[in-house]
Amino acid sequence: MDRHAAAMRLAGRRLGVDEPNGIQAMRQVLRHLRGVRMEDDSDQRIFLGLIGQLQKALDERAEQLELLPN
Repeated sequence: MDRHAAAMRLAGRRLGVDEPNGIQAMRQVLRHLRGVRMEDDSDQRIFLGLIGQLQKALDERAEQLELLPN
């Protein structure tokens, strides 16, 4: 998890400096995080819900910046 946390922090910094590249970096981190499995089912659902919310926010911002294909 330390590796994932560090990647997320780096992607977050990139969002502040270069938003389009930061969005792509954060998307890559989210792809890796989807593979994380937790022992507790409730924790897993919460974790995946948070990932989904972040993905939605990234998609909306990418659409605003016209980064996504139509």
